[in-house]
Amino acid sequence: MISKKDSKNFNQLMAELDGIIVDLQSSSVDVDKMIIKYQRATELIRELKKYISDTKIKVKKIKIE
Repeated sequence: MISKKDSKNFNQLMAELDGIIVDLQSSSVDVDKMIIKYQRATELIRELKKYISDTKIKVKKIKIE
């Protein structure tokens, strides 16, 4: 699980991903920088999926209690 101290919240992750998408849609992005941004975007997507999965587990636990 991602520690709260080291992690960004969902909105921060989404904002960073949105910024990368805007940059990638720009025709002025250097190819080398585009690759780095694409790699970061895939990392962010992975983190967001994990965040959603962890949240679903927490909600299920709350429903059980």
